[in-house]
Amino acid sequence: MVNNAGIVHPVEVFDTTDEDFATLIDVNLKSTYFGCQAAGERMLQNGGGSIINVATTAVEQGFVKPGSILYCAVKGRVKSMTVAVADLLGPDVRVKPFSRASPARRAWPSPTRRRRRGRGQPKRRSTGSAPPTTSGTSPSSSRVISSCM
Repeated sequence: MVNNAGIVHPVEVFDTTDEDFATLIDVNLKSTYFGCQAAGERMLQNGGGSIINVATTAVEQGFVKPGSILYCAVKGRVKSMTVAVADLLGPDVRVKPFSRASPARRAWPSPTRRRRRGRGQPKRRSTGSAPPTTSGTSPSSSRVISSCM
């Protein structure tokens, strides 16, 4: 199931009314919430499925145009909610956020979800032998730093 509801209400920040705010919450957040609720329940009954919640790159980047600040805030809640729903419904139901600029990917699992799935810490890629450490830097953080260079 794909939750793809979203509107930008073109109103300046200082002119936003309660009605404007409620409209964005209703369309952008409540519809996604209740879509996850309805689809998630049926998917659990049927043994699994997938839910994709469309977010936006504006969540990370933000932008200032009429109506966009509230839009960014509401879509940020969609992304946050996606993580919580993934934790609730996983592992049988996969719940993922999607932004146009990045491929759909699994919502990052919380420690609770990793434990419930029987997984320990996420796997780390081996970078070979650890470079010599400097004072105050552990061997594992040295590997991470050197792999980013």
